[in-house]
This record gives sequence, structure tokens and C-alpha cells, in this order.
Amino acid sequence: MAGGTDTGTGTDLKSATSALIKAVRYAYSLQSFFCIDTRMGNAFVRVDSKTAVITPSGDKYGMGIKDVSVIDIKSGESKNGIKPSSETPMHTELLRRMPDVTAGIHMHGRFAPPLVKAMGIGSLDASDFAEADYYVGGGASARFALAMGKSGSQDLADKVASEFRRGAQVVIIGGADGEYHGSVATSSRARRDEALMEALHRLVDLEYMAQIKLIELYLTKGLER
Repeated sequence: MAGGTDTGTGTDLKSATSALIKAVRYAYSLQSFFCIDTRMGNAFVRVDSKTAVITPSGDKYGMGIKDVSVIDIKSGESKNGIKPSSETPMHTELLRRMPDVTAGIHMHGRFAPPLVKAMGIGSLDASDFAEADYYVGGGASARFALAMGKSGSQDLADKVASEFRRGAQVVIIGGADGEYHGSVATSSRARRDEALMEALHRLVDLEYMAQIKLIELYLTKGLER
């Protein structure tokens, strides 16, 4: 299977946990430059067909092996007593419905949400940007999607999973309150570390692209005055 070797061994768990911790630390190093907020984000890595590791609830800064929540994919329950992220329903739904997915990241950006709120999901088009086109492919309709629902709910989890099943590479989350609650990206790369990096780069490129679009919009509107 693409999502790691299905042996259920301690080695798999250690590998998945180590990859998750490294990815979170790397994300923290990027947040000031790319205007992403990793404190409010979360991530998961598949261990095997039955188990995954998920970042804990709360701030992930300084997260270690003992802080990572080990989750039963079918039930969504913690196996080691560590409280997982509030978005665990979304992550476990993705793992159940997409057995090829190895890892995924949910992160709060500062540019994509206002752009989508002002201009709609169609304003995102990766074809203008070489880096984004490499990771997410060109065309908003095929690669980006919007899912609306209450954060942490099963309803939102179902909608996000459905959008990925339809071919989205990145799903932006909108709440019933009209606010946006970050974006989610997944990867099916076999190596867990590479899968996490690909998902992270998809989100970073989304923010980079949205930032350029917002600047372009601001300058265009300014010149029209």
C-alpha cells in the first residue's frame, strides 16, 4: 500500500512519529516567512491500515515523542491516552476513505482565506506560478476546493474527504460563521517524511500564490482610482 508498510510494528510507529515531529518543527521555522500559523494547525501520518499518529491538542511547539497521539483509524480513539487535535474526525475520515493517503497537514494561512472570501475559490489558479503548479497542478476547478462546516465536526470531515476524493489537492475550510479556518493538504507518497513535506509545500505554495494574487488585486484597484 502507498501509505507505508502494513506491518503494525513498533518500527513503523517510531518512523511515523519521528517524521511527524520533524515536519512540525520545519513548519514552525517557516511560519514567520510564509505567514502561516502552525500553532493552530495539525497533522497526521499513517502508521498502517489500522493506526495513525496525530499531533496533540494545543500548541505543538517543542512537541516530542511522548506528546504525539496514537489513534485507532476506525474508531478515532486515542490508543496512548494523549488527547489528539480537535480535527481528528477530519483526519481519520481521510485515512478511512483514502487508503492510499500517507499523510496530511491542516494549517492556518493569512492570505488564502481573505482572497477566497473576497474573490471566491476560482481566484486560485496555480498555472501562473511554477512552484505551485509543480505541487498542486494548474487550474482552480481541478485542484482547489472549498468545504464549509463547523470546525471539528463529522459533517466537515465528510465534506473535506469528499472533495479530496473528487481530485482536490488542497481543501480550504470555511465555517458557518463566515470565517475561514485554514487549509488542508494530503500526500500519497510512500515515504512518510516525503509525504509530509509534499503536503506542507502544497500549503506554503497556496499562501505564496494567494499573497501574489492579493498584491496584484490591490495594485490593480489602486491604479483604477
